[in-house]
Amino acid sequence: MPGGDRQATAGWIFWAVVSSLYTQSGWEELAKALAQLAAGNPKEIFKLADRYVERDPSGGYAPMYDAFFAINCADEGNRGSAAQARALQAQWRAKYPLFGAPLATGLLTCAAWPGARDPYPTGKAEGAPPIVVVGTTGDPATPYEQTAKLADMLGVGRVLTWEGEGHTAYPSSDCITKAVDSYLVDLTVPEEGLRCPAR
Repeated sequence: MPGGDRQATAGWIFWAVVSSLYTQSGWEELAKALAQLAAGNPKEIFKLADRYVERDPSGGYAPMYDAFFAINCADEGNRGSAAQARALQAQWRAKYPLFGAPLATGLLTCAAWPGARDPYPTGKAEGAPPIVVVGTTGDPATPYEQTAKLADMLGVGRVLTWEGEGHTAYPSSDCITKAVDSYLVDLTVPEEGLRCPAR
């Protein structure tokens, strides 16, 4: 669909959707943008997508994605090949019709990355005080399941859970804000297993 000198292709719509899933307030923005798109106006779709990929009005991009790919590909031990990514594209398109194909296509970046793997060091934080690891049960970008894994990897991790929606928990609720502020300012570690309600 035309949008000035740009086309509201499936790729731009995909990034607009991804951009909007990070917060509940984004859901309403996406609904309005999709309604306008259906009426022939892609302006809000481009606004959402541009915000996510950090595209400026002149068509330039911030370096955030360059850094993102460099870090991810350096961390990745099993990058796979372009042929494997293409095979997954077909499989994921059938299994996950909304997002499968574009997510599989995203694997191509690290498949073609020229640099060698340079993983970050891991291990127990021996001798460290408890380290609070905050996770959100409804986080669309960082799976909550990884919260306990990181806490365990640290050896001294203490999980703090927000039962909310969106990417990142602080300062989304009074409970989370109080627990994190007390930890950072007063050095008070949250109680084991503390779960904060959505609101």
